[in-house]
Formats: sequence, C-alpha cells, structure tokens
Amino acid sequence: MGSGTPLESALRDREQTAIDRLSTAITHPTVAGYPEPQDRAAFDGLMTLLRTWYPLIFAHATVVDAPWRIVVEIPGRDESLLPLLLTGHFDVVPAAESQRDGWTHPPFSGAVADGFVWGRGSLDDKGPLLALLEAVESLLAATSPRRGLVIALGGDEEVTGLNGAARTAAEFREAGRRFHANLDEGSAVVSGMLRDIPVPVALVGTSEKGYLDLTITAGGTGGHAAMPPRHTAVGILAQAIALIERRPFPNRRLHSIEQFFRTIATRSTSVARVVYRHPRLLWPVLSRVLAAGSSTDSLIRTTQAVTMAAGSDRPNVLPEKAWCTVNVRIIPGETVTSTLERFRRNLKNLPVRVEPADHRSAHDPVPETSDDHPAFAALTAAMAEAIPEALVTPFIVTSTTDSRWYADLSDAVLRFTPMHLHMADLERIHGTNERVSVANYLAMIRFYSGFAERMCWND
Repeated sequence: MGSGTPLESALRDREQTAIDRLSTAITHPTVAGYPEPQDRAAFDGLMTLLRTWYPLIFAHATVVDAPWRIVVEIPGRDESLLPLLLTGHFDVVPAAESQRDGWTHPPFSGAVADGFVWGRGSLDDKGPLLALLEAVESLLAATSPRRGLVIALGGDEEVTGLNGAARTAAEFREAGRRFHANLDEGSAVVSGMLRDIPVPVALVGTSEKGYLDLTITAGGTGGHAAMPPRHTAVGILAQAIALIERRPFPNRRLHSIEQFFRTIATRSTSVARVVYRHPRLLWPVLSRVLAAGSSTDSLIRTTQAVTMAAGSDRPNVLPEKAWCTVNVRIIPGETVTSTLERFRRNLKNLPVRVEPADHRSAHDPVPETSDDHPAFAALTAAMAEAIPEALVTPFIVTSTTDSRWYADLSDAVLRFTPMHLHMADLERIHGTNERVSVANYLAMIRFYSGFAERMCWND
C-alpha cells in the first residue's frame, strides 16, 4: 500500500507531532497546589515546551508567569471588533499514591498505547488546552485574524484560581477590557447519558453554579466522657446535619435545562419525548424525575453536601466544640448571601454558628448566556465538522471553571470541552486511568480550528 499524497503524508506528520507533544506535556507533573505548587520545575519545563512548540502564539505573549498564568494577546486586522477570549488551565490534580497500582500506565508517563494518550491531564485540561494551541498556531501560520483573540491560561484552576485567572481577570477589568465572548473548558460530548437518546450529546455550559463552603460549629462542655451532658457538641452538630439533609433547596427551572430537554426531544426514541418537548408545562413531572438521581438533581437546585466533620481527638474526651464543612453549589437565581441566610434561618433554633469557611473561594453563580449569541452558533457549526453525529445543547456546569473570573467581561461565556466520552469515561476525569483517545484528540483540534476560524478569521 502506498503512503498517499504528499499532502496526506504532511497531515499525518502534523497529527503525529501533535500527539507526541501532548504525550510529552503529560510527563511534566504540573500538580496544582495552594499556596505553592508541588513542583515548580515541572511548570517551568512545560512553559519552555509551549514556547518552543507554538512560536507564533508566544510571539504575542504579554505574561508568562510560571507557575501561575500565561496571557497571549493576538491583535486583529479590524480593531473595531471586540476580541475573543479563550481560557483554560495547565495545572492538574494529583494522582494519589494509593491508587497508582490501578493505572494501566503510570499517571505521568504520557504513554501512547492502544489508541490512547494516557496520563493525568489528558482530559483535564492539557488535552483540550494543547488542542486549542495546535489549532490557533496553524491558523496563524496561514494568515492573521480579522478579530483579535486573547488566550488566558491559568496554573491553579484546580485549587483556587486566585493566582492565575483571578489576577488576569483583575488586570483586564482595571484596563477596561471587554470581549466578544469567552470559551473555556466545561462539559463534554457524552454518549449514554440517557437510554432513549441514541446519539452523543454535546453539553455546552451556558451557565455555571456558584460556590460556597460553610463551617457549622457547635459548642459544648469539655471534660470526661464518663459524665456527659444530655447534648454534646457532636450531638448538637448531628442535629444540625440531619436538619440540613431533611431540607433540600427548592428546585429551579433554568432556561438552559429547558432547552436541553427540548433539544434531546428531537432525537428521543421513547414516549418520554412528549415530556421533553414541554419542560415548562410538565415541570412538576419532570422535576420529580430529575430529583430522583443525584447527578440530575444537581441540575435543578442548589446542592448541599456535608463533607468534613470533627470533634474530640480522643474517644473518652468530650469536645468543647464540634464542626463540619458543608460544600454548597449555588444554582443561578440564588446568591452566596441568600444561601447563607437560608442556612442560618433553618438552623436558628439550634446553638450553632454558621459562617463561610473561606470568603475568597465563595462566589455567586454566573448568569446564563443566551444560546442565540453568535458564539453558540459558531460552536454548533464547529461541532458539526468535528463530531457530526453530536447533538448540541445548552447545559449547566455544576462544578467551577476559571471562566467565572471573567464572567462580567463579556456577554457570552461558553464552557465546553470538545471531547467525546461515554458515561463510564467521566470517572476517569480526576480519577484512575485518565486517558484521551487519539481520534478524540484530533477531533478536538478540528473543533478549535473551526470555532476560532469562524469567530476570528472569517471575513
């Protein structure tokens, strides 16, 4: 069999180079840390590689600050057009030593095997990030963009974002910057999400939940456990926890979730499509169904999860205080203030104190972006080229992304990672055996190329 035309051969070489770069990037363990990362040398090494691999992009770099952030400002030919903002992060979560025996290939090996690139960051977020840089570098090699674009990358998204995206966004704000739209990482293209939807669904985050960690503290009388009071600090705290779990937040019907169901109704193979088509009219039925599962319940309400608790450090000593942490993800329509007030109101009859655990990490939900914005249309068109079988729909991101720091700087914030995953693959994100298929990675490059071209290069 022949090797194909010179053009085909060059394309294969370019694809192989892109795969090799991702593999190498994964070998740099850029594990996020607060207040300092675990390995600064890993961040420095990755920065050096990115400069070498993407010289046209980094010719426009205005900030290269390892380990925290990179900012690139690529001017457009038409200065009257607001630039596009592309964001992502190059830090990763740790790979726990206790779980390393479960990895098919070591988590920072970057192994290319069985059609996959293996390792921490291949899905979140080095794979998507390098795909974005590959696409923009290729476009710059052809011609300059009509609309300018800014690439803002963070190095601490997995912990706080305070030294990375938050600083960059603050500088943009102080300079009075505005952007046409912001595309960040977020939800993916998922197969098997619903049994009656036979096609993959591209979940585009047009809204994002807010975040709040609460500390609930109960006081008590210390002393010997052989002579306990009727209610210990831990007992009072347990009452508070039980009350919290008995009183979930009310459900809310978001536009993004309504549109999600209207969109999947077009491909549903079951009688449920009748309900999907009319989410507003049949919300009492639909909301009960969604509330039955933890993953779907999180789409319609503010969630509250007690994640940490402590009392005495000895089994026979009464604690003078007991405390727990409640992790709260706030749905649009509510705020940090209203959420805190609700907890205090619900617990007012118990002798407990309710306070934010860390004001710096607390933030309100990001308002919904309209799916009528031109950026959503460009994303949909780019998906039609990259993964043509996928159904594109608005969605809500229930975790947090760096885009929250930039939310007030544009009228459109889209959170989307163009990788095609099955439901079982979602556990690999931050988990064991994180990997991205080679085909998936190349499709991501096609997506970013199509999106950036439509937004910035097309006249």
